[in-house]
Order: sequence, then structure tokens, then C-alpha cells
Amino acid sequence: MRAAHGLLLAAVFAATLPATTLHAQQQQQPEHHVPAPDVVPLFIVNGINAYKSVGPEAAIKSWTEFGAMQDSKEASDQAAYLHQVQSLYGPLEGYAFIASRILSPRTRVIYLSFDYERGPLFAKFVIYRSSQRWLLTSLDFNIREEMVLPVGTSQ
Repeated sequence: MRAAHGLLLAAVFAATLPATTLHAQQQQQPEHHVPAPDVVPLFIVNGINAYKSVGPEAAIKSWTEFGAMQDSKEASDQAAYLHQVQSLYGPLEGYAFIASRILSPRTRVIYLSFDYERGPLFAKFVIYRSSQRWLLTSLDFNIREEMVLPVGTSQ
């Protein structure tokens, strides 16, 4: 009987170990995960860093440099929208990778969540690989995820 009780305790312990280990791993992860550059191109990460340290205009300038959107009205409209989001949600704290789609060998879509003090902003970057670098061809932000994320991404 005592051996059976010991086996039962060992089985219960073994069954709860993976959940305990997973919980411990989740607690050790940084609050604002920064994806590797092979998932999110470095120019997007650099723009986010510029946003956090300087402001929305610096981010837009970084993202649109060399591309067709550089110095466009659409780019300045996006900077204005980021200012509106900051006034609603507070300062940008970080970001998280949501998904990416490969549309062609040279075209990708990157979906991110920008994490502010009081809420998220969803971002869609359409990027194109020129002969020299990744370029931003389209940018969309919205506080409503269904306006930015592909169908089936949000639950």
C-alpha cells in the first residue's frame, strides 16, 4: 500500500512538473519581448527605438527612409495618429511580434502590437526587399485589431 501511495505521489508530481516549469519560464521572460531581426527587420526595430527615445516623427522618418513614403503626406498623417494614441494611452513601453506573411520572395507583411501604458496599438508594415535593403511600402496603425490584423489572427 505504501509503495502504491508513493507511486501515486510521484505520478502527481510528474504531471504537475511541466506546468510548474512552464509557469517559471513565463515569469523569467522579459515583459516586452523584442523579436530577432530575422523576424522583424532591423529598420523597423530601429524606428521603434527612435519612437521611444525621440518621438513619432523620428520613427516615421526611420521607417520611410529611402522608400516611396519618405516625406509623404501619408507618413506625416501616421505620425499625427501616433501622437493621438500617446495622448490616449500614455507613453510607448514596448512592442510584441504578432505574425508575418510572405507575399512574394521580395514582399512581406509584419504585424506588431505596440504596448503603451494604458492599451495596445496594432501595426501593419508592408515591406519590400529592393536590391539594397528592405523598404516600407505601406504602414497602417489602429487601436482596433480587426482593422489591421489578418482574419484569424485575433481570437
